[in-house]
Amino acid sequence: MTTGRDLQPTTTIHGHLQFTHSGLVHATYFVTALPYGLCTANDKLDVRRAHRDLLDALPDGSLLLGLQARVDTIAVLRRMVRGVDLDSCENYGAEVVACYDRLNSLTPRTRIFLLSVPVGVHSRAIDLPAPLRHADTLSGSRIPTPADLSSYLSAADTIASRVGREFALAPVSACAFVWLWEHCLTRGVGGDPAPPTPDAQPNGEATAALFCAAVLDEDGAYRTPGGRLAMLKVLTPACPTRPIHQILLTPQAFPYVGLPFPGGSEFLHDLDGLPVGTADWGMRVARTTADTDGGEPRISVTSVVAVGGPTQDAAAAAARVVQLRCRHFDIELVAPAGEQVGLWSLLVPGSSVAPAVARHAHVMPAQMWSGLVPFAACGVGDAGGPVIGFNLLSGLLEPIHLDVLSAPAFAIAGDPGPETSFFLHYLATLVRDVGGRVIVIGDAAGWALRVEAGGRGIVIEPAAPVVSLDPLRIHPPHTAAERTVTLLRSLLDLGPADRATTLLTELLTPAARARHRVATLPDLFCLLRNGSADPDDRLVYAELTSRLTEFVDRAAVLFDRALPPWRMTDVTVLRGPHPRTAPPARPSARDRLEHALAGLVAAAARDEFLTEDGRLGLLLCDHPRAVAATPEGLAVLTDFFRDGARHRASIGLFCADPDVDFPRGCEPLVGTRFVFRHRDREQARRSLRWLGTDLDLDLDATVFGLLSAGRDAVTPRGDVAIRDRHGRIGFGRILGPARVDVPTR
Repeated sequence: MTTGRDLQPTTTIHGHLQFTHSGLVHATYFVTALPYGLCTANDKLDVRRAHRDLLDALPDGSLLLGLQARVDTIAVLRRMVRGVDLDSCENYGAEVVACYDRLNSLTPRTRIFLLSVPVGVHSRAIDLPAPLRHADTLSGSRIPTPADLSSYLSAADTIASRVGREFALAPVSACAFVWLWEHCLTRGVGGDPAPPTPDAQPNGEATAALFCAAVLDEDGAYRTPGGRLAMLKVLTPACPTRPIHQILLTPQAFPYVGLPFPGGSEFLHDLDGLPVGTADWGMRVARTTADTDGGEPRISVTSVVAVGGPTQDAAAAAARVVQLRCRHFDIELVAPAGEQVGLWSLLVPGSSVAPAVARHAHVMPAQMWSGLVPFAACGVGDAGGPVIGFNLLSGLLEPIHLDVLSAPAFAIAGDPGPETSFFLHYLATLVRDVGGRVIVIGDAAGWALRVEAGGRGIVIEPAAPVVSLDPLRIHPPHTAAERTVTLLRSLLDLGPADRATTLLTELLTPAARARHRVATLPDLFCLLRNGSADPDDRLVYAELTSRLTEFVDRAAVLFDRALPPWRMTDVTVLRGPHPRTAPPARPSARDRLEHALAGLVAAAARDEFLTEDGRLGLLLCDHPRAVAATPEGLAVLTDFFRDGARHRASIGLFCADPDVDFPRGCEPLVGTRFVFRHRDREQARRSLRWLGTDLDLDLDATVFGLLSAGRDAVTPRGDVAIRDRHGRIGFGRILGPARVDVPTR
């Protein structure tokens, strides 16, 4: 039996510096895990190279930790409301409160990555008797001087500077050591405290290390159908009669032929998402004097996987799941009897090297170790904004944020249907909840029915309009002429250098409009029909009249004087354009009308949203090919992509087939992408390539089953592959509104 106080190595903490009974001083950092998930093989090789460089930067005896902890729900809510005035956004406030209840029911978890490195030996360390080691007031001989602290901090900074910037090391706070100790004692039991975050500033004053007591006892062996497992029993003052059961596993051996990378070496990534209990891992690395035949250095690695649960059965079940998962990598994990306490101590930074830790070390080439990529994760999503779903790929149900309130550019691919339309409606609802406005071009998602039912917007049906989109009526005088010329060029298929384009530009100058009393498109049509007194322009007048006549009757939305002009509302939906499998070789009159109207409404959205008023706006384009069909329309999309975030103007594109619908040349400007299910297998492949992954659907049946459900699958699940603005690619499930007063499907 061993007491926790004997195992706790800390005597004094100063910020992220830890002074230990052995005299060693350690510095501990939070580590930002590198994106892994569904990234390409080349990206995974970059992650491996970063780990190989990390190994060169670390001193012997460095400790790498990956600890599973619960998500801090309050911190999630803070990220949701950042920058939102809840006093004026009651609906969004209700959504945040409902999201709190939902998160508590899901009990999401996350993995915290830590790095602890030795930075020196404290010369004033003395071996105090155990009863004095944890006194609140420590002997003056153990308190480091300012000169000592400066020396150790300098050594720590030197090591941290050698570590790649991609790992973004952040010093832990003093409270992190206390949290880590309590976490190790209560591993696998629900209700553990949320971990500190890198945002917490380290404490600059030396303080006594206060840790709760505990008793650790290796409680014999537990019989399972697969054999016997040594088990550790932990008793704490909080639960003196209900022990916590933990099992410490370590690899018996690594495959002699090595571990294939990628796909055959990342066994630590399979420790998440256990059906019962939780699993932590720790690695102690040190160099050896021997090199491989190729000159590659060898390292000594002791790896420990710790699982826990409130009962023996729960801990044993978790251990068996971990063992089975690691066998897929040809790695056999064992729980050695008589060495559970020693292996447990490896996961406590600053601990002396126990005999069990040294005995279970494995020597391997550094390149092989780097293929384990321990500091890699499947996280995805933004740093703040509404919680739109949870992470499926990590298995931890981590919340996924989409900061739609800060106006990102995003694109969606998938079969038109309940999943994609629901997601688009959900995002529009979030924008409206914070007082934003929404303009929708196209109706593949069934916007008209929703808007008409809600009564808070307007639906513009070109075939049966209720308002006019005449640009001379809906735009202010200083932009009306330009918008009208752009509309007519698209409508009549005119080139920028055509004489007809020049004539229209001349007729729409303020002076000419006043002289000819042109206030609407019908006025312009009448002017052209009456002909020109200039013989050189008569043919051009006649040609324009002939072309416009084709649209006067079929485009009442432009030429009906009786209709009131369109004015911005909470939601505006322009019905159409109608999606096609491929763009026609030469657009028909109907196509040109759809393209012209789409470009006109998109330009109006730019005028309304790309302003300095600070009000959020969202432009949603179903099948954006219609908007991008003209140079002017493509310029509108590009302006949203480039300047939208600065003006709180968001844009979202829905593409049933990105190869056909997504505007060419805009791929680098749209970082956030979603791929929903496809019934067609090849379409799923193309969409995943557009997402940025080289995932082989034939090899990954799970992802294919989620993204390509077959022609008979109609039940919406909301499963989606996601690429966030940072280039991370993961997999999640869309949840939709948390409050019950919003329709879910």
